[in-house]
Amino acid sequence: MPFSVRKTHSIEQLAEKAEEYATVIVPDSSLVEPLNERIEGKVSTPMKLGFDGEYRQKLFLKFAEEMSWKQASYFLKNAESCLQSTGKLDGLKEKGLNRSEIENIRELMSEVENPYSAETVEVEEPVLVLDENRFNEIEKRILPQEYDSLSSFKDESRELGKFYSFRSAGELAQAVVESAEKIGADDIAVVSPSNSRHRSLIESRLESEGIEFTRSLALSESENLRTYIGLMRAAVSNNPLRVEDIRPVISQLKISVSRRHDPKLLSRLEHADARDLKELLNVLQHMNFGEALEKLDELGAETHKIKAVLDRLGLENREVNRANLSKLEYYIQRFDPSENEENGVLLVTPENGTFIDRDYVVFAGFTTEWNREPDEKPWTDERKQRDIIRDEFELMLQSGTNQRYLVDESEQRLCFNLTQILGASPTDFEQLEAVRTAPTRREGQGGFAKKQTNIETERVEMLSQSRLNSFALSPRVYYFDRLIPSADKKVMKKGRLFHDFAEFYVNYSDFTEEQDYIDFMVEEIKPYLDEIELDEIRTEFEIGTRNIKKYVRREEISSKEIEEYEAESGNKFAEKYGKELRFEVTELEFTDEEMGATGKIDFVKNQAHLIDYKSGRKKTENKIIEASKVDMYEDARFPNFQPIMYLAEHRKVNPDERLKFTFFHFLHEIGDHIKGDGDLDETLVTVEYIPKSFQEHIGTDEVFEYLTEGVAKSNDRRKTLEKIGKERYKDFIEHTEVPDTHETSEFLESRFFEDFIKLGKERVGDYKYVEKGVKSAVKKLVKIRNANYFKKDLDRFEEFLGEQIEELNRCKENGFPIDGNPDDLPERDLLIEARK
Repeated sequence: MPFSVRKTHSIEQLAEKAEEYATVIVPDSSLVEPLNERIEGKVSTPMKLGFDGEYRQKLFLKFAEEMSWKQASYFLKNAESCLQSTGKLDGLKEKGLNRSEIENIRELMSEVENPYSAETVEVEEPVLVLDENRFNEIEKRILPQEYDSLSSFKDESRELGKFYSFRSAGELAQAVVESAEKIGADDIAVVSPSNSRHRSLIESRLESEGIEFTRSLALSESENLRTYIGLMRAAVSNNPLRVEDIRPVISQLKISVSRRHDPKLLSRLEHADARDLKELLNVLQHMNFGEALEKLDELGAETHKIKAVLDRLGLENREVNRANLSKLEYYIQRFDPSENEENGVLLVTPENGTFIDRDYVVFAGFTTEWNREPDEKPWTDERKQRDIIRDEFELMLQSGTNQRYLVDESEQRLCFNLTQILGASPTDFEQLEAVRTAPTRREGQGGFAKKQTNIETERVEMLSQSRLNSFALSPRVYYFDRLIPSADKKVMKKGRLFHDFAEFYVNYSDFTEEQDYIDFMVEEIKPYLDEIELDEIRTEFEIGTRNIKKYVRREEISSKEIEEYEAESGNKFAEKYGKELRFEVTELEFTDEEMGATGKIDFVKNQAHLIDYKSGRKKTENKIIEASKVDMYEDARFPNFQPIMYLAEHRKVNPDERLKFTFFHFLHEIGDHIKGDGDLDETLVTVEYIPKSFQEHIGTDEVFEYLTEGVAKSNDRRKTLEKIGKERYKDFIEHTEVPDTHETSEFLESRFFEDFIKLGKERVGDYKYVEKGVKSAVKKLVKIRNANYFKKDLDRFEEFLGEQIEELNRCKENGFPIDGNPDDLPERDLLIEARK
């Protein structure tokens, strides 16, 4: 069904009607240049009638003389909005401003020549005003007293052309490029929001085909400006600078410093080119902005545009400091001077494209990024603004001699402003009756030169616990972890030193006590830390190594080598002191192709007990279990499969044995340890693997005693179970189906609970304490379930690991989805931008 819209005058028709007038006033800057080209410079918007085009910058600087720059921006923005909507400043009271603040704003605005303080502007007559209904209150006030009016809409309607649909954003972008090739770049315009994926795809494909298109070159995008600001920000920084902090400056100035130095402090880096940079930074903090710019000019950068901004802000002779630098950055962010390159395909954003002066206009996407909403200000006439937005959208849809409307079937919603005009649903693409089409060249054809390769995707056969953690959290998180390593080198270095110390101490405890190992550790990490951090890390090294020594000395350490594991080579302390490690019970690596697991065990205390050193925050046994069991990890903040993976591997070495895994948090409650009040046991968290089913385990003497001991004889649970009797309890557990759940509520709603109460009443009597006692026992059983691993848990994990490896290989072929709420995941913005 064709869609009907109000028919508009073309630019040629408007020019013909306006030709007899001396002055033509229009609401859109997009119409000024096209009409002026046709009727010799008579056309202007109201806000530019006799006013300097930079009046807003001048107003801002006037405000900034009496307040902070952020306050100046806030007050000016709201003052302009209020005046445009109401013609008065009184509405600012609704933003919490008092009378004296409003009067101050009024006075400041009167000191700069601008449209807001002007009355009717004298212009050459006769005057034609186009679309007066779209003018704001200030623009209406500026208008001369006598003028003729004209609407861009005619008193008739027309049918819009067909919509064309594409299967993907890539196909849509390719079709736009082919249209530009066929029609000619200078005759076509493309409407698409600057933040949409269609826009970025169109730009990249035009560029790859060598087709020119208009670009708005903002000063903020200038590499020279970024280098200038980056240098000065580094010079005035109070924080220790790492090489990675000023990597963009280093790259732009072509200073050769290897990326392996990125985590190191610049002040501690001994490198010839780095010395020159350090000297420059030291000098800059004693210069003014103009002198700093001269230094950049000496390095071969283009600086005249930056100089113009410094002149305007009066910063050229000001001292380089954080306050002045913030002003420069804020001004550029607020006003960002730009220049347009007008050659080639004209790229237009919907909010700036009411009239488009090209023969062919392509509307690419109509996605939700096209939506325009009224300003959310207390003084805004929302209905009026919505009418204006609708009029402007309807005008835009008819720009040009020929229009082509393209939609992307892979999107879920259409632009509200479009569907409002068409009377369609934002989610119903079928109402558009779009013609399914495809570009002549399919996606992947054309573009940049390509070389045919026969490279196959390398299959993943094994995962470490850390890789599994990130993939289970979100395939997209796993992908970015591999693509953009995020590990903190400083933290890794500290952790490595602690691990090496622990390994060396197990081998040479008496020898280590005689050495000045703390100074050695500090010296190793020194390139990464400033003096304050060095003091802190020295304390951590002292407390951490003290706790490690205490633990190793008090425990019985097995020196028996485990053939299934391979000791990792390389230890900083062994290298320094010229010793060979004697016991292969530390830093043991395993590679299990059958299970698909790979990892490294920090310390095997004995055949049945694994230790992992942690310098981070301690978690409870329940939290550790929750984050690692296949049935529970999705309820945890982040999964951590390390203990269950390592125990699954270790049970192959020790089948049918109870095994333990301990996290040793040697820096836990470091303040207590500094005061001498620390408890070593509080640094340890141990979880256990029981090589039975949960049902088998809770039917043992051990569990019955756990349920009945350690409480008073009058305890409801103890009384009930002792009267039921151990053997009758064990028989009941053996012959009753136990729920396969970790939830207390599900246990208490189960047949198992009902039968347990029935047993209690049969053996003890129909007393209230019996039901309470059974309920307490069931809760205790659930705690056992949630605080230990059982045979089925490890079996499930091994199956889960295999499934995750298969899913990962499918993702390598088909892409890595987010599979979750981005707000709950690390690097949220990166994940969302990648999805777009």
